[in-house]
Amino acid sequence: MVLAGTMRFLVNIQQASENRTSSGSVSTTWFTKQTDVHADVEDLQGNELERAQAINADATVSVTLRHQPRLKAKDRVVFGDRTLQIVHVSQGDNRKRETVALCREAV
Repeated sequence: MVLAGTMRFLVNIQQASENRTSSGSVSTTWFTKQTDVHADVEDLQGNELERAQAINADATVSVTLRHQPRLKAKDRVVFGDRTLQIVHVSQGDNRKRETVALCREAV
């Protein structure tokens, strides 16, 4: 259940757009598909980190948002000056209340 006040941060959700250049290589451009989305951003540690890494070994950050049915593991979350690449998306309690994205810091 999503409690009032737990999603106190504002994040942007970005999606990649891949295009072929004239030389034939692939160029990736990121565009913002949602701005100022309320979220809870939590650096994982201890048991939470171990559970997340059982799903995906790269996961180090959990981002909880209100239900986002179109969020994909190919997207990324921008939180302040941090860029978080989504590695796994789950729909929380399956009641369409929240979406949990496991992320890693983008380099």
